[in-house]
Amino acid sequence: MAEGRTVACKRCGTHVEPALVCISPRAELVCPTCDATERIAFHTAEGRRTVFHTALGGLTAGLVPCVFASMTLNHSGTSGTLIFYKPLIFVAGVAAVALAITTLRRCRATEERRALGRLFGWTVVAAAMAAILGSTAIVAVGSIYAGLAVLGAFLLWPVFRKLAKRP
Repeated sequence: MAEGRTVACKRCGTHVEPALVCISPRAELVCPTCDATERIAFHTAEGRRTVFHTALGGLTAGLVPCVFASMTLNHSGTSGTLIFYKPLIFVAGVAAVALAITTLRRCRATEERRALGRLFGWTVVAAAMAAILGSTAIVAVGSIYAGLAVLGAFLLWPVFRKLAKRP
């Protein structure tokens, strides 16, 4: 390579041919190695936020119907409106259980656990609370069998999916 026809990487200082130069998300000219390293770090942080926010979304989806149902049941004048909101509470409970189980399954992977770092414990606690609150919301507006059926369906669905893929 001729020295005059190369571009220096802004990170490591390596001289790279102009055809191989990458533009980083920060609009700097970098070598392919530094570009790949930065993109991996970006996607690892993005994945960590995604898993953590999924757990918080499940916690919120489980907490809101439980609080709403308890507030509605405590006031005698509003007990008639609970019948109208039962389907909404049930759907929110199912969503909370689904988000909790999705988060817990993603947390089982070593890469996700490593990417979460110190947020791993908080993510698992939030997902567990979401599953408990979602199941409680389902049981509060339906029967105990409905809550167990929804929880069982979410836990057993991947097993059936794996059995269906086998030849």
